[in-house]
Amino acid sequence: MDLARLQEIFGLHLKYHSNIQIDSFIVRKNGGTDYGDLKQAIRETRKRWSSLKRLYIELERWKIEDARLQRAYDDFVPENLDDPSSRDPQKDMEDRELARLGLLEHRMGREELDDQIADTKREFCRFAA
Repeated sequence: MDLARLQEIFGLHLKYHSNIQIDSFIVRKNGGTDYGDLKQAIRETRKRWSSLKRLYIELERWKIEDARLQRAYDDFVPENLDDPSSRDPQKDMEDRELARLGLLEHRMGREELDDQIADTKREFCRFAA
């Protein structure tokens, strides 16, 4: 199975609530009456709004950390430059590779964060409708 197929399969999974779940089980079941449905929808909208604010702050932090990790990788300087006799080229290579892997690992988390934002926005819009 290739990466594109795997991403397609993952794309079929809805991590948050579907529209049917929102309408039938969250709002209607917890509301009970038209007024109760309205109050429940407002509560759920406020929760999503709060989550979106938190997620956008997290995204801004992610961007700062990404820039910091990219600079650490780009500006990597091996240890002991003043004393070539004590330098270990193998360690220098490993340290630079660890910096690269740290950057890659960090960037893999962006997809998850983007998914959370998109799903929370979708639920926010549904509850607010």
